[in-house]
Amino acid sequence: VAYYLKLMEMSYFEEEGEYSAARQVSLEMLDLLKENRSVYRKQRLGITFLNLCLYDVYLGSFSQAVSNARSAVKFFPVNSVNYFIGKEQEFLAAFYGNISEFARMALTELQKAGKKEHGNFRVDKYNYYHTCLLFKEGRHKEALRELSTHHDISRDKTGWEISLRVLAIMSNIELQRFDEAALLVENLRKHAERNKKGKMEISQRDTHIVRILVDLSRKGFMFNTLHERTLLNLGRLSGSDKKLRWQPFGAELIPFHEWMIAKVPVKSGAVFASREKKQTGKKKFVLAEMQKN
Repeated sequence: VAYYLKLMEMSYFEEEGEYSAARQVSLEMLDLLKENRSVYRKQRLGITFLNLCLYDVYLGSFSQAVSNARSAVKFFPVNSVNYFIGKEQEFLAAFYGNISEFARMALTELQKAGKKEHGNFRVDKYNYYHTCLLFKEGRHKEALRELSTHHDISRDKTGWEISLRVLAIMSNIELQRFDEAALLVENLRKHAERNKKGKMEISQRDTHIVRILVDLSRKGFMFNTLHERTLLNLGRLSGSDKKLRWQPFGAELIPFHEWMIAKVPVKSGAVFASREKKQTGKKKFVLAEMQKN
């Protein structure tokens, strides 16, 4: 009874976004499993460590998340489905936390198995992870080269196609290939418009990202000339709105707003923040402060 109660508690707190509480219940679950033979199973221990990894990522404790993912895979048969889920969570936790050594080790393990074990979608997803790692390391030409290859994940209906396109735009901007970037932005705008009318749902966050990139393209990719409206949309992406804020474990590995904020001159953000405060008296959009942090 206690085992199933803990499962329900974890599920409840996770659904409510109360990750500290969910983590505490997971720790209690570990003790319960270890101390009671009636519910002890290696797989249950492994899954509980995976849950701890997930909660630690949401709480920003990336080193601890990596440690929990590495503990989890010890309880699963090598090359099993749960084993690769653990390795994927290890990679993502290390990637988010800028722990490059563990990110590369986990990704190498994931890419060892071919399409026979993973299927086309997962293989392409792991290749996309590698592309994001290249981008993060500043190897933009290599990242762009990999992005030009065919990806089965682009056929998925959960945002992968938009994330691929946005990463290609970011790579071209980093390489100062502004004509290519402008063309890709226009293609992205048309893609989003088509899918608004079709069956694929575009998230509010992706809609904001597309809007920001269109404005940036119209300004010739001059970050210091961005309109206040664009800066406001950028601020919303780093706010608390669940529909707009970045979420881990999704297609957007590199948070767009963080990349963008790092390129906006502090002066532009400071002027805008000052005007926003004067106009509303309540808004807490302080781009300059985010840049300092």
